[in-house]
Amino acid sequence: MRAARDLPDPRRRDILWFGILLGAALGLRATGLLMVCYAVALIGLRSWSIRQQDLRRFARLSVRSLVHFIPAFALAYVIMIASWPWASVAFLNPARAIFAFAHFHYPIRTIIAGQVYSMSDVPRWYEPDYLAIKLPLFVLLGAGAALLSAARSAAMWSDNLAANARLQEIGTLFFVIAFPLACQIIGRGPSDTGLRHFLFVVPPLAALAGIGVDTFLSGVEAKARTLGFVALVVKITHLSPVEVPMNDPKPA
Repeated sequence: MRAARDLPDPRRRDILWFGILLGAALGLRATGLLMVCYAVALIGLRSWSIRQQDLRRFARLSVRSLVHFIPAFALAYVIMIASWPWASVAFLNPARAIFAFAHFHYPIRTIIAGQVYSMSDVPRWYEPDYLAIKLPLFVLLGAGAALLSAARSAAMWSDNLAANARLQEIGTLFFVIAFPLACQIIGRGPSDTGLRHFLFVVPPLAALAGIGVDTFLSGVEAKARTLGFVALVVKITHLSPVEVPMNDPKPA
C-alpha cells in the first residue's frame, strides 16, 4: 500500500521492502501467494482512480506500475526458493500447494463450543468463531469502527484523491482479511488448533483496528481536547497489562 501511494513511480525503498516481505511470506506458507494478487488488484484500483475516464491511459498506467514491481517479485522468488526448495522443482508448485492444503487431513481432533470434531469436519464458521473468541474485544471494536467510518465516507464520495486513497487502503485491508476467510467458509477446508492456520489475518486486523481507534480519538478530540485526552487514557489503560498480585506459598 505504501508503494501504491506513489504510482506509477513507486519509491525503490518500498519496492525493496515489498519484495523482502513477500519472499518471507511465501517461504513461510504457500498462501503468501495471495499477496501477489492483492498487489495487482491494488495497482489496478489506484490506476483506475487516477485515469478512470480514459481506458487506454488507465491500461498504460497499470502496465507501467506493474513493471516497477517486477524486481520485487524476482527478489521474493529468490527468498522463497531459499526458504522452500520444493517450490523450485516446478514453477507452479506454490499454487499447487494452496490447493493441496484444502485436502490436507490428519487424524487430529479439535474442539469448539464444547463439541469435538476431526480437523476435516469442522464447522464452516470455525475460524471466524475463533477470531471472535481469541482476539481482544478492543481490536474487534476498532476494526468495526474503521469499516463504519469508511462506509460513511464512501456514502459521501468526493473528488478528493487523498480521501479516496484512504478508502481504497481500508477496503484493501478488509479484503485481505475477508477473502481467505470467505474461501475457508465456502470451501470448508481443514482446520485445527484455533487460529493456527489463519494467524496471517491478525496483523491486517490489528492495522484496521488502529485506523478505527485513530478515527475515534480524532473525532472526540475535534469536539474537546479534554475528552480526547480522557479517551486516550482509557485506551492506554485498557491495553496495559494488569498484574494480579499473588501470595507466594510459604515453605512447609
